[in-house]
Amino acid sequence: MENAGASDLWLFVEPYGEDYWLKPGEVFTVAPEVAGIDVCFSIAVCQEGITVWLYEDGDPTKVVLEYTVT
Repeated sequence: MENAGASDLWLFVEPYGEDYWLKPGEVFTVAPEVAGIDVCFSIAVCQEGITVWLYEDGDPTKVVLEYTVT
């Protein structure tokens, strides 16, 4: 995800509610820590920020709990 705007943007990763702040031009990558699983992302965008959920195999009952943000 890239903040292409002119002001700070928050990145909110669920289900733990961890928040990160992206400065203009900054890029973050959200990825599962476990290799070899098929992950789908559910993303909600508003003017102030982005909320991300990670699901294994596209199943909303299989929330990915171990992830990294770089």
